[in-house]
Amino acid sequence: MISSFSFKKHFTPLIKNAIPKSICQHRLSNSDCLLLTFDDGPHTEHTPKVLDLLDEHSAKALFFIASERIKDSQDLLKDIVDRGHSLQNHSANHLPCSELSFAQIKQEINNCHQRIFDLTGQKTKYFRPPFGIITPKTIIASKRANHDLLCWSFDTGEYNHFKDASADVIASNLVEKVKPSEIVLSHDDSAKMPEILAHALPLLTEKRFNLKDGINEFL
Repeated sequence: MISSFSFKKHFTPLIKNAIPKSICQHRLSNSDCLLLTFDDGPHTEHTPKVLDLLDEHSAKALFFIASERIKDSQDLLKDIVDRGHSLQNHSANHLPCSELSFAQIKQEINNCHQRIFDLTGQKTKYFRPPFGIITPKTIIASKRANHDLLCWSFDTGEYNHFKDASADVIASNLVEKVKPSEIVLSHDDSAKMPEILAHALPLLTEKRFNLKDGINEFL
């Protein structure tokens, strides 16, 4: 029997694409841009490499932070901001919202927001639910916590459908299939991510994707 959590995780992409942009955004308004986003960091080893590669190719990104994972990476948060990227909200404890009450979801958002603000002075405005699971409670709780929901339209797949693939295969799939105006989900705590970006960013630049200005929609 498929668990409730597995069911929701499997069908969330279908549900997400049917949700109006006014409730949850998963594509850019600017069709000339491509926006890279990273979940689950910062990671002391991988995130600095990701940041250097983004700098090298003049790309700007959103980093969705689960605040309980910050721990000894507080300086990295400031580095992310100083390099012109944006910190956003991925909850406090990275728990599936389908397993939380309305009050708990709201508290998860508020706690993450406060932790990031205390460390960097940056206020989060967008909430990406852990695992991308969207429920009616999540929609209402995020609004009550003064955050808009922001998901994605393209998943690089290093933690799911491409978890056993090499970095160059993942990068090639990204370059081949991604379209302008897409919001790309990746994870900067993945050991593969620096290599994925090293392969993909030069090719995306050659294809004239605007990797810099998509972030402006969310500042």
